[in-house]
Amino acid sequence: RRVLFRSVIELVKNAYDAGSKSVEVNFDHFNEDGWTDEQSTLQVSDDGIGMSESDLKDKWLNIAYSDKKNARTEHGNPFAGNKGVGRFSCDRLGEELDLFTRYAGTALLHLSIHWPDFEVEDEKDLTIQQIPMSLSIANQNDVDKKIGRVFPETGTVLLISKLRSAWDRNKLIELRRQLERFMNPNQLFTKKSFVIRLNAPDLADRDLSDVQNKVNGVVENQIFRKLQFEATYIDV
Repeated sequence: RRVLFRSVIELVKNAYDAGSKSVEVNFDHFNEDGWTDEQSTLQVSDDGIGMSESDLKDKWLNIAYSDKKNARTEHGNPFAGNKGVGRFSCDRLGEELDLFTRYAGTALLHLSIHWPDFEVEDEKDLTIQQIPMSLSIANQNDVDKKIGRVFPETGTVLLISKLRSAWDRNKLIELRRQLERFMNPNQLFTKKSFVIRLNAPDLADRDLSDVQNKVNGVVENQIFRKLQFEATYIDV
């Protein structure tokens, strides 16, 4: 489970690093027993700076590349995400990836990847460069229908399907708790906050009012509230 949670959190970190004000983690299509199945999807959406065609080809798809080591985020903070592992997180979570992204002043791009193409056995001479991938300019209306929302002016949406592991309500509650640890409790006192929303509409009717026993909604770090820390704090 830890690997699964880390994979989702890594994608959330990438959204933060991209300067997004918020990120939505959506699980859709649970079966009658409350589990994900072959029809289920995981979608991670942000409104950050997005990626250009060169960013996708030269950075995101380049296994050996990362520009995070000595760089700063749009917030001026060090990058939160690990160096160049977001693509591996997508692979770990599902077999299929539809990546939609738009950088300011550029076209909306669609990158489609079938990860099992990289898992060919008994092909010792096969190189990554030989694996075909589809990168194209996407139609805004078609993308909006596919992701179930209006694509932002800039940003990235990762639509992961054919999930490699099954998720249920208990797993999502545990994921929510892991995401809480990523949230900075000092956001209670800062103007530049970062919002994480975890959504599983099919499970909404099972949510309780107690934040510790619900899946859907904004993820918050409860440390200061539990300590009733209302005004006094140290900024270091």
